[in-house]
Amino acid sequence: MPNIQQILKEEISRLARKEIKAQMSGTVKQVALYRKEIVALKREVAGLQRQIASLEKSNKRMSTAKVETAADGQAAMKGISGKRIASKRKALEISAADFAKLVGASMQSVYFWEQGRTKPRNAQLVKLHEIMGIGKREANRRLEEIG
Repeated sequence: MPNIQQILKEEISRLARKEIKAQMSGTVKQVALYRKEIVALKREVAGLQRQIASLEKSNKRMSTAKVETAADGQAAMKGISGKRIASKRKALEISAADFAKLVGASMQSVYFWEQGRTKPRNAQLVKLHEIMGIGKREANRRLEEIG
């Protein structure tokens, strides 16, 4: 009798395992699919966070470079100094004459701005703020357009 009982017990447990395995296979596939989706979403979130950070950084740069108008109507020189003009010109690797063409001023004016002897006028300030946000390629492209 114990032998039949043992055989019956083993058969029942085998059938139970088989049934559980059949039911769990779909669940296991679903879990694997969800894990893949989670990884993809994490990558997407990380990419979007990097994109947000770079946009905030560029927005911060652009907002500090904007011209603010003072109460008397004169444009304030926020963020524009002689050193900054000189360093941007050197970063663009262009001569003072070429920089003057970009700004729409004379070479002597650019020299005086860099030395701190004079300050740019409102029209040049707007152009200077634009130039502070461009790179070498864009500067060279604009110089070619000017001729």
